[in-house]
Amino acid sequence: METPVSGRNQLQKLANGFGGFTSQVSVKFLKTMSKDETADCWEYYITTTARWLTFFDEFRLLPDELQLKIALAVWHVWGRLEKHAITALLRKQNLFSDRHMVVVGRNVLINLEEFDYDHTWLTKYPPEQVEL
Repeated sequence: METPVSGRNQLQKLANGFGGFTSQVSVKFLKTMSKDETADCWEYYITTTARWLTFFDEFRLLPDELQLKIALAVWHVWGRLEKHAITALLRKQNLFSDRHMVVVGRNVLINLEEFDYDHTWLTKYPPEQVEL
């Protein structure tokens, strides 16, 4: 079991806990993404969020059912924060300068101008009616 993150306040704990997840960044470039990659990203963000939440003493004191509800409610927000943080980190390190390059999930880098998402497994709507 991981130990709680220390900090002067909850915001400092948030930053310290998040720092451990972004210290080792390696990205892969994808031109297309489909069901398998999407499921992998969702699984990663749900488990990473749950792990991060367990760093907090207060969270671990909550009933298991409430812990699960909180984790399921915030995993998507966590994922968005991590994607933006890693995109910013990579730009700061000058690993890419194209503003159309972004991290979209589990360290997957895409070029928004050249990216194709296979959504056929997710919806019956044709591609022209689905926005990325």
